[in-house]
Amino acid sequence: MLCLSACGNSGEAVWREQVLLADGRVAIAERRQQYHDTRELGGLGERVIDRTTLSFTLPGNQTLPALTTGIAAPDESNPKALPTGEIPLIFDVDADSRVYFVITIVDHCHRARELGLDSGVPYFEYRLADNGWRRQPVSAARVGWKTNLLIARSAQMGPLISLEEKAASNGSSRYRRFYKSISSHVPC
Repeated sequence: MLCLSACGNSGEAVWREQVLLADGRVAIAERRQQYHDTRELGGLGERVIDRTTLSFTLPGNQTLPALTTGIAAPDESNPKALPTGEIPLIFDVDADSRVYFVITIVDHCHRARELGLDSGVPYFEYRLADNGWRRQPVSAARVGWKTNLLIARSAQMGPLISLEEKAASNGSSRYRRFYKSISSHVPC
């Protein structure tokens, strides 16, 4: 694909959304996504997420440390870095350990392979430990968990996305099943 820097735009989207946790509580996630649009000369393109920062507020105004996922665009120190990121799908708390976690999916299969993930399971799990998030491959116990974060924001959505609005958006047939729930295999 040939793309000149002038053929795409970069930007940032910021929003808040209600998140229903497995224990029935409703948290608020604030999301800040940095992205760039790509387009082949004279052709169609796509939006590529470079970096996402998530902040969480639990009931009672308890806040958790922010989580930043993704990598920056290539630069002189790392010219082979790909400007692709991760799409956050789930924020929840483990019922047994009471540890908060976030599950993301790498937005391109070739990037998952570069990161050493099984190409059929391009998910990461971030677990909150010692006031920081630790990234690891997703646990097999998470297969089947349903997405509770917004898959993609449309321009028509307001600054605070309700549980109902998110359910309607995430339920759209435009999203493949491996975005709607954690799958044991993602076709790459």
